[in-house]
Amino acid sequence: MTMEFNIDSINWYKIFDEILKEKLSVSQEPFENESELQLELTQKLTENYHHVKVFLEGIIYSKSFSENKSLHKLTNKRIDISILHQNSVYPIELKYRYRNNTPGGQNNLQYDYLYDIYKIEQLQNLESYQTGYCLFLTNMTCLYNKPNKNRKEKCN
Repeated sequence: MTMEFNIDSINWYKIFDEILKEKLSVSQEPFENESELQLELTQKLTENYHHVKVFLEGIIYSKSFSENKSLHKLTNKRIDISILHQNSVYPIELKYRYRNNTPGGQNNLQYDYLYDIYKIEQLQNLESYQTGYCLFLTNMTCLYNKPNKNRKEKCN
């Protein structure tokens, strides 16, 4: 008997809420880096969805690379988290920034996030890749609040 899986039914808010409550109860900064977030999220997914396989930093592969030259730029790229169910892959890209230690670093972070979205969109063109997500966890309000010309706020 095969179990149905629908990535759209995952309650991401609940999963992140559980992870953050656990982490913030022992530390002011929830994660040292994005890799630690990847590991925590992978553990939660594995606990809650026993019928799927979850992989970290999986390499993108497809038979379509040889047929579609525009997809070659995805060759040897990695996906932060891949959920495998039956013959389908559900890619997840993560970005995590708790504070900004690099002047102007928010521009690179935003660019990297947009590139992740592009990568997930391109994967939709491959035969085994299904719906994907790009998840961004931050406390840097300048990354999600509307810019204000009068505010001289630094992004950190």
